[in-house]
Amino acid sequence: MSTTKAQFGGIEAASVFGYIGKHWRSKNRMDRTPLTLDAISFSWPEAAVPVFAGLSLTFSRGWTAITGPNGGGKTTLLKLICGILAPEGGVIRPRAEAVYCPQESVILPEAWENAFASLDGWAGKILALLGIGDDWLFRWETLSGGEQKRLQLAAALCMRPPLLALDEPTNHLDAQSRECIIRALAEYEGTGLLVSHDRELMDRLCEATLFLAPGEARIYPGGALKALALREEERASRLAEWQSAEDRLRKTQKFSQAQAEEVSRSKARLSMKGVSRRDHSQKAKIQLARLTGKDATASAKKKKANTLLDAARKKLEDLEKPLLRKEGVTLLSAKSQADTVLSLAAGEIRAGDYRLVFPEIVITPSSRIGLTGNNGAGKTLLVKKILTEIKKEDYFYLPQEPGAGELEKFLARFEARAAAQKAALLSSFYRLGGNPQNFGDYAAQAASPGELRKLLIAEALTRPLFLIVMDEPTNYMDITSVEILEEALAASACALLLVSHDTVFLGRLTTENWTVQR
Repeated sequence: MSTTKAQFGGIEAASVFGYIGKHWRSKNRMDRTPLTLDAISFSWPEAAVPVFAGLSLTFSRGWTAITGPNGGGKTTLLKLICGILAPEGGVIRPRAEAVYCPQESVILPEAWENAFASLDGWAGKILALLGIGDDWLFRWETLSGGEQKRLQLAAALCMRPPLLALDEPTNHLDAQSRECIIRALAEYEGTGLLVSHDRELMDRLCEATLFLAPGEARIYPGGALKALALREEERASRLAEWQSAEDRLRKTQKFSQAQAEEVSRSKARLSMKGVSRRDHSQKAKIQLARLTGKDATASAKKKKANTLLDAARKKLEDLEKPLLRKEGVTLLSAKSQADTVLSLAAGEIRAGDYRLVFPEIVITPSSRIGLTGNNGAGKTLLVKKILTEIKKEDYFYLPQEPGAGELEKFLARFEARAAAQKAALLSSFYRLGGNPQNFGDYAAQAASPGELRKLLIAEALTRPLFLIVMDEPTNYMDITSVEILEEALAASACALLLVSHDTVFLGRLTTENWTVQR
């Protein structure tokens, strides 16, 4: 299994299963010292900019969620903390045992037979909470991905390490598996770091949330939803303060310019130039004005205006303008004028030995359907059956896992577009949270799963749709992009069929629920 055990600083790393039953059996081993990162720097070879430069953070005991856009350095941060990667500069304290569980859970662990050889009350509790079957230890190859993930986490929790770092532990998991994992992780008493887009998981489990993005690292109290709300309030407040300072500077500049013009007029009025030698009366008036200090009054006002202008400039310079990237997309959706988008008589679907029986299915132009069910129940089978009954040009389908070569197919379609169409597509990709600067590299190397999803969604925005079908759309996508997608789908006019285990996502977008049971 690809779970890793390491000491801070990269001293030691080994398979987690080689240490089950040896250590961390006592609650007293849980160190209460906060985990501190002091001025951490790290760069990937050939990268134009560093991932981290002078990053300083403090993590307390309990679970901390780590969220933010794709490419912000979340997984890199976990690996640095666990000693899998070594920082180029800075210090991580304290030096303690750490366990890292990556997203992947498909490798047969070493010494599997001995993994749970010595069970105590703690291990028995964890196995029960995670619903580990008695025979799971002996049939790894036949376990589902969710079952393998639960075994991976069981091994890590049984070790009771002082620090546990998890990377997307609930990707692709059904509601039952997610609930098992949440209950088990709630029992952990050390310092836990959780990289996830699963808002329910983070809200139920985490006492703090780190929002991590290029050039930004801030810890907020509470779970993800509270943290995101606080971040938006903070950004809005900073923007309002910056705009107020900018407005003050503009007004002060106008005032300073007016005073400068008044000084020029005053000097012109007090100048003897152009006054006739014989005009003694005018000369006397000018001389009297000079003696009474009228010219000094104008100069004093100009000096005061310049002081105010300098202060306004410094105020604006001291404020960092919030980086508000343009976000949000609009779907070219339309409500079908027909009475139904789909009307399918009751029937059955066969896949090998599996038989899925379904009732009559009706999708109306205003349907907002959430399709749920345990892994392997047949949700994707039902979706594909539905799509065979609808004209392809009327719907957009985002599969759970894009097929092999999907990126190359997309790039070929992209190159066939006109320049204006390419620009519009990349603009939508950017507004979904993607990075168009990386686009040129996709032809040479595969895009991340999250980035590929954004590209496919951006492409779908270019044509009108009567139905949008998405299979686990929030998997791999960062939390910011998920919220942008939610807003776009909520504002769309067409029918929705969304397959998801993300209860927050479904709760915000759907009005009826279909459940597939095996």
